Amino acid sequence: MSLERALERLYLFTQDAVVLCETDPADCEDPRIVFANHAFVRMTGYTLDELIGNSPRLLQGPDTDRSVTAEIKEALANWSYARAELLNYRKDRTPYWVDLSIFPVPDETGAYRYWVSIQRDVTELKDIQSSLTASNAWLDTVMNAVPQAIITVDEQGTIQSANRSSQSVFGYAPHELTGKPLECLVPSLHRERHARLFSAFLSAGEIEDRRMAGGRDVEGLRKDGTTVPVEVSIDHLALSDGSRRALASITDVTERKRHEGDLMIKQHLLELAETMASLGNWKLDLRTGKLHWSKETFAIHGRAIELGEPDPEDVFVYYRAEDRENIGAQLRHAIVHREPFKITSTLIREDGEERIVETQGQPELDGNGRVVAVLGAVQDVSERVLNEQELANHRDHLQQLVEEQTHDLLLAKEDAERANRMKSEFLANMSHELRTPMHAIVSFSRLGQERFDRWDRDRHLANFTRISDSGRRLSGLLNDLLDLSKLEAGKTDFEIRDTDLLSIIGQVAAEMESLIQEKKLSLVIPDRSNGPVRAELDRSKIHQVLVNLLSNAVKFTPEGKELTVSCEDQEADGRVLISIADKGIGIPEQELEAIFDKFIQSNRTKTGAGGTGLGLSICREIVGAHGGRIWAEGNLDDGATFHVELPKHFVNGSGHA
Repeated sequence: MSLERALERLYLFTQDAVVLCETDPADCEDPRIVFANHAFVRMTGYTLDELIGNSPRLLQGPDTDRSVTAEIKEALANWSYARAELLNYRKDRTPYWVDLSIFPVPDETGAYRYWVSIQRDVTELKDIQSSLTASNAWLDTVMNAVPQAIITVDEQGTIQSANRSSQSVFGYAPHELTGKPLECLVPSLHRERHARLFSAFLSAGEIEDRRMAGGRDVEGLRKDGTTVPVEVSIDHLALSDGSRRALASITDVTERKRHEGDLMIKQHLLELAETMASLGNWKLDLRTGKLHWSKETFAIHGRAIELGEPDPEDVFVYYRAEDRENIGAQLRHAIVHREPFKITSTLIREDGEERIVETQGQPELDGNGRVVAVLGAVQDVSERVLNEQELANHRDHLQQLVEEQTHDLLLAKEDAERANRMKSEFLANMSHELRTPMHAIVSFSRLGQERFDRWDRDRHLANFTRISDSGRRLSGLLNDLLDLSKLEAGKTDFEIRDTDLLSIIGQVAAEMESLIQEKKLSLVIPDRSNGPVRAELDRSKIHQVLVNLLSNAVKFTPEGKELTVSCEDQEADGRVLISIADKGIGIPEQELEAIFDKFIQSNRTKTGAGGTGLGLSICREIVGAHGGRIWAEGNLDDGATFHVELPKHFVNGSGHA
């Protein structure tokens, strides 16, 4: 059998394009195409007659990377293995990308005259590579990360040739392996068994050990004496002189052994073993009506090999009802119009599991141009489709995360700007509050010094009174700052006792009586005759809270209005509720929460009664330290109501009694 015929037989059913070039061994400048399979003809757009005798450079064009072609040329000049991605041009000059592997094959005499190039159109993969990196990672691993050695051996078991990848697998340079016995790559423990299988394999007309031909895991022996796990696939070639050669494809599967659960090894690119593309081959012979399936096709369908291939008409039961008519129509169209076809459909395996598959077919013509068979391949692409769906989901989720984070950043920016405004307002406010009493103290002190001899006793007494009032105001402000600081730091001591809240309300009302009468206000407080309302609390701290709230109510309520203080024992919830309602200027709804922040005042109180904005913050800290809560509400008519809710049994701010 000629080398060209052997390669035609070897690559006839593969999806990949295969081309065989011949050249003068002394001059690699002008290789000539002597064989190309159907896939190569389809991919290039040239007819077989147009390709035969021409140079592969026919496919190059203006944008073909010359550095890549130079590397390939250098590899060819060295008669060594080459692999590259290259931009080629079809007959109609449309560009396409190919992933090509080139390796030398000796002729019948053992001399190098031929190059076998296995090519795959990767244009679509190149176009979508950026968006499908995750979904194609497994394919990249199989195609690019797994080193593969190709070795030819004669009938005596002597190595005739080895490609460059052999060195990465076994540590030998290709020229070091040539002429050595094959057993130099096999550990001594396995040599007898290996030699027997190899001898039987070469001498038989048919494959005696299918596991060896289809890919078998064995231990290999490296040059340095260490072993390496390899997968070996072997097929034999019958040369024209009657001798035989074994073509061994050897893959280092160290990484697969280490990560066997994660990696998928596809069928080898050669038909001598299932290609690493995980494709199943099939052939429908129109002359006999018989269907041929490869081993992988059986596996994809979940059908046991022992059952044999189904009848052609029974194949349709593996597909969904809605897909069957389309598959039949595509097959008939391919036969009638002599055109290839490609279908994606849902396959139902023997075990009932549904898988997504891509099926391709190509009519085969005899010498008279008649369609005598349909050759094809079927590939399980469920994982790829799933990865594409997951990638789309991840992309959508990522966009959502970006939008959420952008929103969070905008909120954070607004909070930072608000905090900055608060700081500026606080500094301005505190500067005013501190400077006013301090200015009074300094001014009246200076006046007293300057007019000590001229003023009578009453004038001096009035002056000292003003100094004293300013000092008390300044002291109160500093005390508020210190109280808030200690409360926030958790360094305030609480004296918790069982206390009647109505007594505290009555005490606060008495203290505020003169101020209330001065503004001609009326105050309504709970009737103590109904009995006490008791809770565990720090009397002085809660007293401070109620004084602050009632003072604000008096301060911001116009003359002649009414103030109401209520106290409710919510026994069912184990809490008490104190409410102070006024008929004052009210609080804008958007500020009901912000007024409890430090140094914040309502826009309606920044001018008028004034204040530092610390009182409500201190109230919130005290109430929070008791395990309670404080909030404000706007009244329906006018004014505002402040609520203080406290547990009947003391619970500190961390939630513990």
